[in-house]
Amino acid sequence: MSLTVQTKKIYYDSTGRDIGEGKTKDLIEIGIFAEDGKNDKGMTQKTPLYLKKHWLVPGEHTLEFIVDTKPVKAGIDPYNKLIDRIPDDNVKTVEKK
Repeated sequence: MSLTVQTKKIYYDSTGRDIGEGKTKDLIEIGIFAEDGKNDKGMTQKTPLYLKKHWLVPGEHTLEFIVDTKPVKAGIDPYNKLIDRIPDDNVKTVEKK
C-alpha cells in the first residue's frame, strides 16, 4: 500500500504567536491498521498491521508498505503522541485504487 503524509513543525512563543518552522528531521510513528476488534471486556481494540517510527524531514512523503492483511486505516502519529493542533487528521480510512 502507498501512504502519503505531510510533516511540519512550527514553533510558538508563550503567547501562541508563530515564531518559525523547524527544518530538522523528527522520529515520527507510522501506523497501518486492520479492522478494529474487541478485547475481553468488550472495549474497542486497535489491530496494528504495521507500527514503526521513521525519521522524516518537514514536507510531503510517500511511503510504500506491504502488509499481510487488508489495511483499513493508516496514518502518521496514530496515537497522538506528538503535540498537534489538529490531531483528528492523523489517521485516514484506506482508499482502494
